[in-house]
Amino acid sequence: MIIHLLFGRFYQHLAMNMSNHYKTIYAASAEVVGMAIKVLSEKEKNEEAKEWRESFMTNIAKMLTPAQTGQPDLFITCVHRMQIHYPPIADRYKLTKFICWTVC
Repeated sequence: MIIHLLFGRFYQHLAMNMSNHYKTIYAASAEVVGMAIKVLSEKEKNEEAKEWRESFMTNIAKMLTPAQTGQPDLFITCVHRMQIHYPPIADRYKLTKFICWTVC
């Protein structure tokens, strides 16, 4: 139980870095968050891990919602960096075609 709390705090602090005003920090944090979501989705053997991943992704969505309107560069950079390691995140924000169009 203690390990889950430590992991939860680690992931939450990592996700909070995505709202930093320095691009190097929020871009790198978003990429690591994408890696973390990928690992969590691969370990979805039990229901608790699946619920925790969905809760984590909901928290990320809440954090990115203000950036979507106020700071579109932060939002697009974060989603792009997360989708490098976890492509379904772009589908969640309907950005698959946009990211492919700008990057490909």
